[in-house]
Amino acid sequence: MALGDSQTATFGASNDLVIYHDGTDSYIYDDGTGNLKLRTNGVAIQLLDSVGNNMSKFTSGGPSELYYDGSKKLATTSTGVNITGTLTVNGSEVGGGDLLALYGDVTPTSGSGHALLKETHYQDYSGTTQSAELYYWGGTHSFYFDGNTRNATVRIYKNGSQVYSFSGYDQSFSTTISFTQGDRVYLETVSVTQSNSYANIYMKTGSSDDRILFGYYG
Repeated sequence: MALGDSQTATFGASNDLVIYHDGTDSYIYDDGTGNLKLRTNGVAIQLLDSVGNNMSKFTSGGPSELYYDGSKKLATTSTGVNITGTLTVNGSEVGGGDLLALYGDVTPTSGSGHALLKETHYQDYSGTTQSAELYYWGGTHSFYFDGNTRNATVRIYKNGSQVYSFSGYDQSFSTTISFTQGDRVYLETVSVTQSNSYANIYMKTGSSDDRILFGYYG
């Protein structure tokens, strides 16, 4: 069977599935009430570009993979997702293959609001605690933390145990903490006075990398 441009092959009692070429683009159109399903008895379903490179690949009982110009960038696993390259989140990069992911509630426990990887907001009373939790996967990697405080305390926890704490007035701090796959990282800032207080925690994947900010001003 040969069909010309814009001639359709239809399937179903109500023409539920339509396949055609309009002279420029080709279409598979599911016009029914159910879902469009692709099923294979083979190893995988692949979407290829014009020269046969993978654009996406979905393996039976295995990973779902996404590619850029034939190069695999994302693959699901039995425990999560593996990303090759740099992950950009809201314009901030977390990368190099060793990744952090936002986990759970990353907004303040009180106050006017601050979320990880977003600009700082203001607080107007003492005792404000802000926190963010991260989940780390990848190989063993050391992350660099530094920042500054005024009338506030910063704390860093790993898997529920405090691994670093610093309090000061117009003082800077720095530390290096090693993480392994599955670690949960908890960042916390606590204001001491009602006004003129701040605390910032900067995270870096390397000593010269772009910074990821968590903190507040008050």
